[in-house]
Formats: sequence, structure tokens, C-alpha cells
Amino acid sequence: MYRYDVRRQSAMLILDLVDAFAAAERPGGPPPRPIGGLEFALIEPPTAPGGPATESAIEPVLRRNASGYHLFFGTVWRAEGGDRVRRRLAPAAGDYTLRLASDLYRPHDEVVNFGSRDPRRPLTIMLQPGQAYPFPRVQALNPRVAEASGCAAPDIPPRTGPTILRGTLRGREGAPITGAEVFVIGRAGTRAVTDDHGEWLLVFPDGAGITTGNVGVRIRRPDLAQTFDVPNVCLARGYDASLNQTSLAGRVVDADGRGIAGASVNVSSHPGTTTTDAEGAWAYCFDPGTPPQGTASVLVRARLNGITRTRTVPLAHRRRTVVPDFRFA
Repeated sequence: MYRYDVRRQSAMLILDLVDAFAAAERPGGPPPRPIGGLEFALIEPPTAPGGPATESAIEPVLRRNASGYHLFFGTVWRAEGGDRVRRRLAPAAGDYTLRLASDLYRPHDEVVNFGSRDPRRPLTIMLQPGQAYPFPRVQALNPRVAEASGCAAPDIPPRTGPTILRGTLRGREGAPITGAEVFVIGRAGTRAVTDDHGEWLLVFPDGAGITTGNVGVRIRRPDLAQTFDVPNVCLARGYDASLNQTSLAGRVVDADGRGIAGASVNVSSHPGTTTTDAEGAWAYCFDPGTPPQGTASVLVRARLNGITRTRTVPLAHRRRTVVPDFRFA
């Protein structure tokens, strides 16, 4: 007769991952689980007390049970000597950072201390939708229709479903701005933060009391310690609307049409200068909310070796205008 020794292994961490948008759309039911794939990483605390806080990332092995919880039993994948090996985690003192990434949700970091946390208590994480999230029952708002109608019916009839406002924040030369805050003025609880691509997203679930009309949007750039207010932004119930920066783009070329690097370009009465790249291309992004609506044109100057070329450019509000080439002999 055989005798068996049965041992049960307890999870070191139980993750209760919830789709925040779906939970707001369907309150009161079981927690909706995330859709699509998820990637997990554990950032280990510094190995030496008081030493440099260099990040060391390992990949935790998680199992998903029938209830949708993700269970971590302490097994990780580590990079050792160019190989990927499976190891048992011996938790170090201090805080780990659990990092979640997905194509459909915003990145999320959660601090975890294995020494002080009760492993029997699930850690609930509300995953916020990202730019590629498949929002149901939503229709893209045509910005030309919104502009022509003044953001009003009957051209924009109200719809059921979520209301979305999104955009991308860029610096003067078009580089994305990370970590800026975006709010709808006068509406409590609205806040988005730009990601590594400068993208931001505000989502209002169906039933959030949204009515179609123009709102003001406030953008705070911590890198410049500046705040920009953008008036007359169309927020349309049941639509997916975008707030774009007004921008210019063009090239500086020689007599043969070859791009010239290092030429400077500026816009009269507006701050900042941009410089052409190796192909002679340049971009100029206006600060959010500028130029004011109704500005018909701007004067653009290109300067190279003490010579200046100017051009009056018709302006497309909250869109990109392509400027004809500046040509230097």
C-alpha cells in the first residue's frame, strides 16, 4: 500500500485585475477581467542598501485560475549569462515594483512588499483603457462637422455609449511630451496623463451625464511649469473626439531640391525656434490653445547663414499645415 505526502503551495501574490472601463459600464456585477494579452515584470529593489537604484527586471510566472485571478507562486524567469532560466524568487527586503503592460490598457506600476503584505488578500488593480482599447458603441467625431456646427445638434445627434476625448501633446519640434496632465475645466474627476508617446485619453462612461457642447481643456506641463487653457473643445455624447495641436511642417532645400540641415525656422509673434534635420525637414508645434481661433495666417521665417526667407502661411486651426519649401541657392 502506498503512502502519499500531499503538500499545498500557497500563492505569494494574488492579483485581482479589473477592466476599469467595463466595470464602470456594468456596475454591480462580477468584476470584468482584462481582454487581450498582458505582460508582467517585477522590478527588484536595489541589492545594496544605500546603493544606486538601478532597475533589475525579472519576469514572474503567473497562473490564472477559474475565477480570473492571477496567482504568483514565486517562480520567475531571469536572464543569466545570456540565457533565460527559471528560478525560485527569494524575496529581498524592500519594495518591488510590479509593472503591467498591454496593447489595450495604459501601463501600470504597483508597489509590492512581499515581507509586509498578507498573501491571502488579493491585490486589486483597475486597468485603465489605452489608445487602442476597443470601446463599444462609439463613433469617431468628424472634426470638420464639429467645427462647422459649433458642436451642436442637429449635425451631431446624441448617441448612447461612452464619450471619449483624446489627443497627443508635442513639444515645439514635434517630440512627444510625457507626464503632462489634462483636465476638462469645471468637471471634477477628469484627469489624464500623457504617456511615453505624448498621448492622453479621457473616457466618460455612458450615463456619466455628458451633454454635447464645447468645453475648456486645461493642460499642465510640469517640464515647463506652465498651464495652457484650450477653449471651445467639442465634447459630443457618444462620440470619440480628438483635440489636436495646430502645427506646421516643411523643408528647407538648396537650388537642386536637396534638403539642408541646420537651418532655423521660427514663427512671427510666437515663441521658440525649430531646426531642420539631415533631410532638411522641420516641424513647428504651437502651444496648446494657440494661435487663437480666427487666426487666418502666420508669418514663417527660415534662416541660413545669415540669409532669411519669409512666407505668409494660411493656417488650419488644430490641424497640420504643410508649408511650401524654403529654397536657398
